[in-house]
Amino acid sequence: MTRFAGEVPCAQVAIQVQAGSLNSPTIAEAAVSETRSLSADRNRLASLRCWIYRHLLIAPVEALLGGLRFLPSNRLQRQGIEVIEDVAYVDDASSAQRLDIYRPTDVEGPAPVVIYIHGGGFSYFSKATHWAAAARFARAGAVTFNVDYRTAPTDPYPAAVEDVASAYSWVVRHAQRYGGDISRLVLAGESAGANLLLGLVIASSWRHEHRWARQVWDCGVAPVAILPACGYLEVSRPERHVDPEQ
Repeated sequence: MTRFAGEVPCAQVAIQVQAGSLNSPTIAEAAVSETRSLSADRNRLASLRCWIYRHLLIAPVEALLGGLRFLPSNRLQRQGIEVIEDVAYVDDASSAQRLDIYRPTDVEGPAPVVIYIHGGGFSYFSKATHWAAAARFARAGAVTFNVDYRTAPTDPYPAAVEDVASAYSWVVRHAQRYGGDISRLVLAGESAGANLLLGLVIASSWRHEHRWARQVWDCGVAPVAILPACGYLEVSRPERHVDPEQ
């Protein structure tokens, strides 16, 4: 018995019946061709929806959130916070492989360290949209590293987790230079950021063979506290991060 991948196009079958040429290979070829055509149409439509969502909805939100920082009432220097922007945490860093450092200027002695990882469904937002969260930790007296990372669909899994692992390693090595006490390390983040920070926690607590996980383990430092908010934690279907139809 012949089995077909996908539905057999009814119009194709009808034409072949009338012509007296109905046979399984011909039906299968027609079905595959029709299925490929429908799949291409769905992919084009999905790409269009993603473009509209990204550029007409998300982009204005990103601009608004980032722009709020420059309002007079939000000037961080007036609040005793020094901001060091766009520090690369890997060699030959892209624009996404950087972090901002929020350092309280009125704290004496080494301060607790916070690594903050923004959310956005692994596809959107940046450290610029989440400046307020980093500033809040700095106002509480922590040297805060607000981490950017590569996002899908341009850079699908495992780009994001590789980047935050590299940022983690960089912070462990350089926190003292910025007045941080790495023995009081806290990881914080929301949504996709919560997912990523939990990956860092696991990698810092148990040895794994993934290169990014070994990089974290080899630091020899584990966080003393974590703040994962609204975690995006379904990990059973990773393809959903690169396929808009999932």
